Amino acid sequence: MLYEGTPENRRLLVGYNEGRFAKDGRYLVLPKGSIDEGETPLRGALREFGEETGFDLAAFLGEENIGKLERGETLRDITNPSVSGVTVVKFSPRPYPHTYHARTGKTQSLVMFGVRVEGIDRIPNLKNSEGKTTKQHLDAHPLIPRFPVFLAWMKQGFIPADGNHARVELWKSGWFDKKVKEHASEGIEVAGDWQATRARWQHFCQEMERDEGYKKLRAAFGKIKQRMVDLGHVEGDKAVLKFDGKDCPLFWYSEGAMVGNARDILAKTLKDMKENPDYARAFGGQGTNQKELRDDRKALLGQVAGYSPFVSDAVWRAACKEANAGGRVARSLAGHGRTTKGRAVVPPKGWVSAVTSPMQAEGMALG
Repeated sequence: MLYEGTPENRRLLVGYNEGRFAKDGRYLVLPKGSIDEGETPLRGALREFGEETGFDLAAFLGEENIGKLERGETLRDITNPSVSGVTVVKFSPRPYPHTYHARTGKTQSLVMFGVRVEGIDRIPNLKNSEGKTTKQHLDAHPLIPRFPVFLAWMKQGFIPADGNHARVELWKSGWFDKKVKEHASEGIEVAGDWQATRARWQHFCQEMERDEGYKKLRAAFGKIKQRMVDLGHVEGDKAVLKFDGKDCPLFWYSEGAMVGNARDILAKTLKDMKENPDYARAFGGQGTNQKELRDDRKALLGQVAGYSPFVSDAVWRAACKEANAGGRVARSLAGHGRTTKGRAVVPPKGWVSAVTSPMQAEGMALG
């Protein structure tokens, strides 16, 4: 978490995506990701931060400084001649641990590192900073397949290849239509819009998760995504377009990053959670929806509570009030996980036991 300013006037660097949770709109998220095998939490955080935001913090710091962090040293006043006007004022190796219930129902543990900077507005190469949205990009590239095309491929049982018209077999033709009738008797509409069928498609995928043929469906998603990679539409972490493989598979979305005032970011996040149940489940935790958002026991477990160590209680209360989220939510989020003025010097009881990766547990020793 990169931040600048005082807790009462904090600015944050956050990620966002467009098109994953809806056709239009920008949904803000914590820069985060999974730790790779053999990777420490610190290395994973640096890598994922660069991939999610476009700012290569690891390269800015350099291997010597990263080594100091790994030895438990706190970095202060770090600059890089290739990035003018930006200073890492403080980077502590001690993480802020946070636990929440994800949309899958599983308990997830975050290892968050707070990085105080100056010159946050001068950070270069923020991802998708030119302002392109998913819809704008698709409108400008009519040859990129839309969702109805993916449905047609699945119903036909193959993906047409270029040139010699060879077929990439998914499964025996007819299986998909049979499952559509079983799980979505009303059928799945195929409209001309680039993802107009989102709600019905998501319902179908959720129903399919309980079917023994779900592995076939997931295999088809993988083959279609690989096809898009081969065609150059998805080109890794810096691509304008990405493919959703979790909340609504096969839907296009764009990733980016922005700098904003903490209060505005929090208020928008809470408002969007109330208006979009899919976003609420993904960002706020399992079972969070417009009604349950008023339940502090659910809200405090969400990823949104991960912002709390970096801002003041007053900012939380103001953001919750603006989003009409309720006083109990404001109090719960503001106080969640705060020990020793916000820094978890010792991980909460039971936290390490909930971590599945030995490398994560090893990394906690740095705190």
